[in-house]
Amino acid sequence: MEIPPCPKWLTGSERRAYTQLAKQLVGLRVMTEVDGIALAELVHQLAKWLEAEKMVHAGGRVLVGEKGGMYLNPWESIANTALKNMNIMLREFGMTPASRSRIEAMPEETQEMTLAEKLFAGVNHSE
Repeated sequence: MEIPPCPKWLTGSERRAYTQLAKQLVGLRVMTEVDGIALAELVHQLAKWLEAEKMVHAGGRVLVGEKGGMYLNPWESIANTALKNMNIMLREFGMTPASRSRIEAMPEETQEMTLAEKLFAGVNHSE
């Protein structure tokens, strides 16, 4: 099984996360070449969540307006939405404890038979 090519529209940190996760998921036999876009969406949501959390940390979860009224930092909403989307994609790949129990790895590729196995495949050993 091969790692799907990384989409060109992903940024540097997204590309690194894509490559790292793709290697792990292919190694676990839960990802194929057709899953590249789904994994790209996962790492894109991860990057969005991390950026939004950084902005929340810098400005605070609650902001104070010009007239003294308090309101929720808009980045908090972006972070929450990205986290929700990311969690959906994590479950799709079996990357949460509960979802892992429902994911079945693809069977390992069958290895080529040796010459001896091919020659004796039709021999009945019970005679």
